[in-house]
Order: sequence, then C-alpha cells, then structure tokens
Amino acid sequence: MGTFQNEEVAPGFSHFGLTANQTIAEIHSHVKTTTIADEKDGLYGDRRRIQGLTNRNGGIQPFNNYIYMKNSGRLWALSSFYSEGEYIRNIKGNYKRLFFGQLNSK
Repeated sequence: MGTFQNEEVAPGFSHFGLTANQTIAEIHSHVKTTTIADEKDGLYGDRRRIQGLTNRNGGIQPFNNYIYMKNSGRLWALSSFYSEGEYIRNIKGNYKRLFFGQLNSK
C-alpha cells in the first residue's frame, strides 16, 4: 500500500475493491512521526482499526498489518489491539530489508 502521495491519507484494502478477508497483509507508512513516542502514539490508531476489523471477523484478525516509520526507518507489526506493536527491524533506507517472506496465502 502507499499513501496516494498524500501525507494525510493511506489507502486501505477497500480503496482497491477488496474485502478484509481477501487481504493477506497491509503495509503503510507514517510519514510525520519524529520520535519513538510519536511512533507508539501513531500505532494506537492502527490498533483501533485492527480491533474493529477483528470484531467484525468473529474475533479473528483478518490479515497481518505492518507499519513503516519513514523518518526513523523502523518497521512495526501489529497483531491485535492489545499489542503495543512488535518491532521488526530498521530498514535504514535499504528497501531490501523490507522483505517479509512470501505473502501469497493466509
């Protein structure tokens, strides 16, 4: 996923005509975070969204959710509303480090 080249909007699966159950994973970026505290605060909104999707999906999170923090280069995963966010790695401008493995099935 991208940001539509707009720092205020990150498209979700519905922007592409998909449902949550058709989505394997989402990745989007937070471009305005500057500190680790900003990053953790920014993850809160993502956690709320995940909880809503999980509630509508019978208590099962429908897909993996990843967030890239542009300013720091940190990559995070969110597994649930109750997760603080799992730090994966620092990309450090090397987008080969953004590799997740195969994401072609649930």
